Amino acid sequence: MTYFPSPFLPDETAKSENVDLGFVVNSGKNALRLVLRSFSLKEGANVGIPAFCCDAVFQAVKEEKLTPCFFDLKEEEGYWADYSKETIKEKNIEAIILTHLYGFIHPDTKSIMEFCEKEGVALIHDAAQSFGINSSVLGNKAIVYSFGPGKSTTAAMGGEIVNFKGNGISIKKIGLADSQNAKLFFKSRLNEYKFSFLDKLLLKIFSKLKSNESDFIELSEFQKQKAKEAKWIVLNKGSERVLRYEHLMRSIKEQSSVKIAYDSEEGLKFKIVLYISGDPDKFVKYLFSNNIHFFRLYDSIDVEERLKAELPFFKKSGKRIIEISTERSIPMPEMDRIAKVLEAYK
Repeated sequence: MTYFPSPFLPDETAKSENVDLGFVVNSGKNALRLVLRSFSLKEGANVGIPAFCCDAVFQAVKEEKLTPCFFDLKEEEGYWADYSKETIKEKNIEAIILTHLYGFIHPDTKSIMEFCEKEGVALIHDAAQSFGINSSVLGNKAIVYSFGPGKSTTAAMGGEIVNFKGNGISIKKIGLADSQNAKLFFKSRLNEYKFSFLDKLLLKIFSKLKSNESDFIELSEFQKQKAKEAKWIVLNKGSERVLRYEHLMRSIKEQSSVKIAYDSEEGLKFKIVLYISGDPDKFVKYLFSNNIHFFRLYDSIDVEERLKAELPFFKKSGKRIIEISTERSIPMPEMDRIAKVLEAYK
């Protein structure tokens, strides 16, 4: 069960005219691929990625004919990857995708950046979920954002790269089918990701006609406009998300088996991420039974691929990390209901 209500409100459409967009392409995955390609790594070169992140990162590395090497989670109970310097050296990792999850900057960013600079390891900042973080601390390396589902800037699909010029890269013009697919996705975004019968029929037709997902395709003007609006909302309406986040945070204060996986004053707080120290499947069933909309990343990724590696802390903690939206468009009475359900969990 997933549910990320739309933050878009009609009276804000025209307010985003002065919002800038960097280099844009049809997905966050393809944005990562473009940056990886710019490094001119040899085929098969090792690229370090977190075990705990969406499969688009893994797929981007594979599609560029490079070898993904997983970093385990840190030993403490949370969702941050341990970008081990020893692992980087032992596996001769030539590039790192440093992922900034859930609207927070990775707590080891400074030391990782310094290490990569010293050792000549290429670095990408994957902030797909996290537009609005303090990018000034990320230096001049490429930063990737996404406008796909579950992000701080979910809009009409697509990805953006900052600090990247895309010299010599061929980008295809967007076709009708791709453009209409983006509009249908955005329309569903305004309706809790639900499609009408007609929209389902149109989606089926356009999905057959759309471009290959591995093609680098430009965004339509509609997609660019919605991306700008999403960025404007993050920059100007963040306090509405924080209000909901703090409400849920208070509700689990007395819980012994449910805690905040990570927190920082500088976080975007568009979703609350919980660490379940008790039985995570029991907690998931509890949320289901109370009609609480949530997302568990572990259920959406290729776990078998990760279990081939030596990742003890991913195996321990991956299933225990649960996301609940605190998007500004969720009515406060619904947030009150969610808070009471969380508080009553035993």
